Amino acid sequence: MGKEKELFEGVADEEVSEVEVAEPVAEVETEVAVEKPAKKPRKKRVLTEEQKERLRENLKKGRETALRNRQKKAKLKKIDKEEKVNAEEQKLSAYLKKKQEKENALTEVQQLRAELKALREEKAKSAKIKVVPEPSEPTHKPKKVVKKETVNHIVEEENKVIEKEPEPEPEPPKPEPPKPKPKPEMSRKQLLKLMKGI
Repeated sequence: MGKEKELFEGVADEEVSEVEVAEPVAEVETEVAVEKPAKKPRKKRVLTEEQKERLRENLKKGRETALRNRQKKAKLKKIDKEEKVNAEEQKLSAYLKKKQEKENALTEVQQLRAELKALREEKAKSAKIKVVPEPSEPTHKPKKVVKKETVNHIVEEENKVIEKEPEPEPEPPKPEPPKPKPKPEMSRKQLLKLMKGI
């Protein structure tokens, strides 16, 4: 800033001598001419007693209507608030119910695991103590029994001993192997990416 002052100091002195001062006479004259006339006081409307009474009745009716409307809106707001609170309570109760069911399921799983563990321990103990079962059925084949009859005809069927062999239990149908999942189709971009290394 100091250098600028030095530069313009000489110029400023020369310009000041040349500039003439203009008088703001024109502006003052326009301001005086713009003055507004004073407003006249407005006359008050004179009402008759009948008009005043009618206006009072209308005012009374309006106040009653406004009161009813406010009460109606207040009731609607109260109902909306109650519905909102009920919805929130239902949501909370549903959440708590699900949580309780989940906890019950977890405790049931823990109980079942404990029972399974106890059964395995019992099985392990019984496996250590080997009990040899006694054969209840004879291991040899039954002999043929032949009946003697005095009658000349001997029926072959009577001579045979019918031995029932236990029928083999039908094998349960084998479950079908799971179907292989189809490979997802690859996009062109993925194919190009794979082929790039080839």
